[in-house]
Amino acid sequence: EAAPAESAAGDVAAMDFGSLLGAGAAPAQHAIVVKMLEACLRLRVSLKESAAAVFAAVGIANADEYHRAWPALLSLDQSAEGTASLLKQAGTKGSAAEPGDDVPLLRP
Repeated sequence: EAAPAESAAGDVAAMDFGSLLGAGAAPAQHAIVVKMLEACLRLRVSLKESAAAVFAAVGIANADEYHRAWPALLSLDQSAEGTASLLKQAGTKGSAAEPGDDVPLLRP
């Protein structure tokens, strides 16, 4: 029987992060990824591989795209270009916020 660390490493390699985090994925599929990443953290295995798979799934291939990392991860959208795109998405979901508008929650 495989040790937990070896099993987790095999599970990470077998997961299709692209479909689990893709545009058509349901919240339950996102939860699978979160639980798998939590297990990797607890077991301290496959951290580099799982992080690389998540970044690849949201279209961040190299360090030059660091400015897109958080917006792409938070929105699970490969086309997110920066924080302004997050505000624009919030504005299309019923809020009147537009990029450049003051956001009351963010004011000191």
